[in-house]
Amino acid sequence: MIEDGAWVESWLSAPRFAVYLAAADGDRLRALRLYEWNAAVSAALQDDLSHLEVGLRNAYDRALCDARDDRERHWVFDADRLFPPAWQKAANGVRYDANKTTRKLLANAIRTAAGSTPQSVPAGRRPPRDRRADQAIALAPQPGRPPRATARDRPARSM
Repeated sequence: MIEDGAWVESWLSAPRFAVYLAAADGDRLRALRLYEWNAAVSAALQDDLSHLEVGLRNAYDRALCDARDDRERHWVFDADRLFPPAWQKAANGVRYDANKTTRKLLANAIRTAAGSTPQSVPAGRRPPRDRRADQAIALAPQPGRPPRATARDRPARSM
């Protein structure tokens, strides 16, 4: 069935590929090219979205830090003051605290993180460093410098 391209449905799933087939008027090759184009656009946007996410998260962190008088402790430990009960009425008339989930999530994150700090794990029981991650970081392009060549980028030596 490889000749007729049936592998595409098994790889992507028939419902997912059907969206691309419909957009390509049933032309399987155009549909596959459209899928590849969509994947490339998504990959290109992912880099910008990740930078936006970090910037937005840091902006929220700065704003929440600046909203506090006590600069000794991080704002996550002052959730009750920063996110006080904010009573609202749902469409069905039931009153609810709009900030309750935020306070619960922060309390859970603190409770979870408290038991997993590197200082709480004995040195002999810490997981080994991931050498592949270290290599990826070392090979990552640095601002103002061209990317470093890897073994795959170098031409093979002739014997």
